[in-house]
Amino acid sequence: MWCRGKARPQNGGYGHPDHIQNHRVTMATRVDTGVSDQKYDALAAHASQSAGALTCSS
Repeated sequence: MWCRGKARPQNGGYGHPDHIQNHRVTMATRVDTGVSDQKYDALAAHASQSAGALTCSS
């Protein structure tokens, strides 16, 4: 890619419309509820998922 490192998307690295809207709603909610100074990470390593550490039941 000739432009690698030169072009930057306006909406982050991924830019999926659903993810952008999710971010907007989350940030607005955090401000409205007064927890805007807290940060929550919702990422988990693939190894944890593979080991069954994160499971969902319906």
